[in-house]
Amino acid sequence: MKVKPFKEVHQSNFPPSRGRRQPLYVYQSSEYLVQVFIESENLTRITVNSVKRRGNNWKDGITFDELQAIKSAVGYGAKCAVEVYPEDSELINDANMRHLWVLNERPDFAWTRHKNARAD
Repeated sequence: MKVKPFKEVHQSNFPPSRGRRQPLYVYQSSEYLVQVFIESENLTRITVNSVKRRGNNWKDGITFDELQAIKSAVGYGAKCAVEVYPEDSELINDANMRHLWVLNERPDFAWTRHKNARAD
């Protein structure tokens, strides 16, 4: 799947951070806003939301294929990324945003296209 081209947003036009960390990069297309945060030396977060609104919130429904294409389009196609689904008690769901956590190394549990030769 292809996504429409992204343009890098100048820092003076970054979305308000509301007291939180500023993103390192922000990219925008006609469909998505993508913010890239360096969380630690070994972890980068890509936050994605639609630029279209549904009521007072961002339009929901970003697919796996779209997220994969967005990850590649903003320069992380060669890296493995994961989404986190927290415990019910830690759930924060106040905006239709998706968060991909880009890992420096592929985790053992990540699926591959090649069969792993394992003796079970």
